[in-house]
Amino acid sequence: MKRLKYLAYALASIFLLASCEKDETKVYLSDKSTAPVLSTPADKLTISLTEGTKDETFTQFVWSKADYGFKAAIEYQIQFSKNSDMSRPKVLSTVSLSNKYSLSNLEFDKFLLGSLKLTPNVAATIYYRVVAVVAGLPRTTYPAGGATTAVQTMTVTPFNTPVDVKSWGIVGSATPNGWNGPDFVMDDGDVEGQYEAIVTLNAGEIKFRFNNDWGLNLGGTPGALTQGGNNIAISEAGKYKITLTVKKDGNTYTGTYTIVKL
Repeated sequence: MKRLKYLAYALASIFLLASCEKDETKVYLSDKSTAPVLSTPADKLTISLTEGTKDETFTQFVWSKADYGFKAAIEYQIQFSKNSDMSRPKVLSTVSLSNKYSLSNLEFDKFLLGSLKLTPNVAATIYYRVVAVVAGLPRTTYPAGGATTAVQTMTVTPFNTPVDVKSWGIVGSATPNGWNGPDFVMDDGDVEGQYEAIVTLNAGEIKFRFNNDWGLNLGGTPGALTQGGNNIAISEAGKYKITLTVKKDGNTYTGTYTIVKL
């Protein structure tokens, strides 16, 4: 009987996968799935990471197991984003056969700086969740993309771990760290050569530079950035969305930018 039971599971799985491959728009998992629930870290956690605590264990991630209504191999993605709608999430880890995950403060710090591109020694509010992924099934077969925990927030201050992050950043008297940096690192945009940031600025001036180095910096007008160009004035303090588009022709860099006050 056990063999027949396992055979039935296998045949059902094969049928479901084959149906997904033929017409993904017509096959869906049950929308009555039980989503995982995060128990730790606590929502609205505030924490500062430091050199002195880098070898300590960061708060453990623990969640309840998801249930899709049938026997399934479920993987859990711990996702982080700088946006409250969880757009452009970065995966901290994918966990199989467990509902717990631990890492050191140093490992988390490297993720914050390298993947989320936070600014060292500056507090930032970030958003996170756990998404239950059924191994081997296309995401289009999931209700709303997958069973997920509620989105929680965390305010974290990373320290200056040496991380090989090569990206464009914003520097200047209007930025949190001034002209000496480190720069406010920009996220990759939707297209190649485009970078974006949502940042709180003071009245002052800014420029764009690559990898915290004045060897490659851009300034000028919105439609005509040039290497070593003029500083860009920020007339009043506030929260801004900044988009930078960089073009390279040989060893020459030019670009354009938009700055929108939110």
